[in-house]
Amino acid sequence: MMTEPRLPSGTRIAGHVIVDQIGRGGFGITYRASVLETGAIVALKEYFPCDMAHRDAQGFVRPLPKAERMYQEGLRAFITEANILKALPQQAGLVRVRGAFEKFGTAYCAMDFIEGEPLSRLVQATIQRTGFIAEDLLRSFLAPICLALETVHSTNLVHRDVKPANIMISRRDQQPILIDFGAARPSGQRGSLAMFTRCYAPVELFPRAQVRSAQPLEEGPWSDIYSLSVMLYEMATRQLPPSAPDRAAAVAAGGPDPYVPLTALLAQRRLRGSYSPAFASAVDAGCALWPEARPRTVRQFAYMAGVEMGAAPPPSRRTSTGAAPSPSSAVPRTQRRPVNRQSIAMVLLMLLIAGAAVAYGVVSRQPAWVAY
Repeated sequence: MMTEPRLPSGTRIAGHVIVDQIGRGGFGITYRASVLETGAIVALKEYFPCDMAHRDAQGFVRPLPKAERMYQEGLRAFITEANILKALPQQAGLVRVRGAFEKFGTAYCAMDFIEGEPLSRLVQATIQRTGFIAEDLLRSFLAPICLALETVHSTNLVHRDVKPANIMISRRDQQPILIDFGAARPSGQRGSLAMFTRCYAPVELFPRAQVRSAQPLEEGPWSDIYSLSVMLYEMATRQLPPSAPDRAAAVAAGGPDPYVPLTALLAQRRLRGSYSPAFASAVDAGCALWPEARPRTVRQFAYMAGVEMGAAPPPSRRTSTGAAPSPSSAVPRTQRRPVNRQSIAMVLLMLLIAGAAVAYGVVSRQPAWVAY
């Protein structure tokens, strides 16, 4: 057994050579690699669930005997989702996924690479400097992230792990980019691997045995809206709401939902004037405990928050994992709220997959929190 789980620098694999490791999580390792034929730098993510497998002396990833079934399930999901994302139309603001392949008993996904910083790190620096995050800064990344999620949802996928650590700020053009699709899977398709982050996850992602509910708990775009809303709640208040299972347990026991609405918490802290009523109300709607109470699409959520997303992406073609969504997910014109255009970065960000790797277009404004 190798003492170091990552592949050593210089390893050649399917026309790539490993330069170094740039990221590692519970289910994968991301490397900086160069393409042997062209010398181009790419990000190469390896499926490596550290709790289920080890790497032998020859570099092969071997599942542990008791984890063979779960390992293979994750491996199939990794390859399927990489290929789905590779098939997305190439256009400005959309990362180019170069391909997915199997080697060394596992699988790899290659994509365009650019350096950046996770939003979680930049948020901490901004709060230390200014004391809180202004609404215009939240808006500046909300529109492109909603566009990214809308594109993901148009392929019938749910990201399932939206959180500050999975949003990168591109060093080149300083724009927010959604990353890490290791937990993504088709809407309504449940598996045995819990690859999401508990404090940001909606109740429907948890195993049924952990949640007592008479409500239908179906996954869909509203699941990512919950995670996005919890993230905004945390950024506005510097605290997380109670986890979804804890909230569901309190309700099942006959008590009230312990969630404190953002509107009420801002009033308690005398910060009500720092955020618009539309924005705070949208976050509260997105944080609704039960799926049916949340906005159904990210476009609906954005309009509720008074954020303009711009043009919707074209309807995606049918994929092997499910039917394409309905052609229109926008809120009817009569329901749209007025939009504050002055604080919104107008971009056409669409998507980033897996690891600290992004490709991005150019916009005219840069969020004030980005300082390198």
